[in-house]
Amino acid sequence: KHRGTVSGFILGGFGAGSLFFNFIASYIVNPQRLPPIGGSFPAEVTARFSLMVKVLAVCYCVMAAVGSSLISFPPQRQIDPAAEQTAQRQTSDSGRRAVMTAVRSRGFLVLLCMTFLHSAGTYLVAAIYRIFGQATGALRGDGVGALIGGLGALANGVGRPIIGGFVDRYGVKRPWICLA
Repeated sequence: KHRGTVSGFILGGFGAGSLFFNFIASYIVNPQRLPPIGGSFPAEVTARFSLMVKVLAVCYCVMAAVGSSLISFPPQRQIDPAAEQTAQRQTSDSGRRAVMTAVRSRGFLVLLCMTFLHSAGTYLVAAIYRIFGQATGALRGDGVGALIGGLGALANGVGRPIIGGFVDRYGVKRPWICLA
């Protein structure tokens, strides 16, 4: 009944997680908060990069293991095996046809183009804001960059359940048009 909202909370967790991991990564790689010199960080900062990747990989693996252990399947109900196989075959065939029909539709193409055009600029800014800020002198250290990235991730995380609620209420088309 509220699939969009639930999906929004799940995606919001991914987005908001960047808020915390930005600070953790910055602390691991640059605990003294050394500023870049001539556009590059000192050798002691870059030398800690592999340590940061390893620590974050362990954190992500632990979180995935904990999350996986919390997954449970609904209780099984008794169904006639022959009827279940027939239903699965019919669902599988009709599901494949429905997906292929949707992918070939004009509406899907429009939605795909809207998503690409509306997301391309956002991804570009997210990828280069630190480099641009350091080159112009607006970001004098790594902490400010982590804060800006973290706040952006938090806004992303908070917005996902809201958008999911709009999708539950109005369908997919109207919220996507408003976002684009």
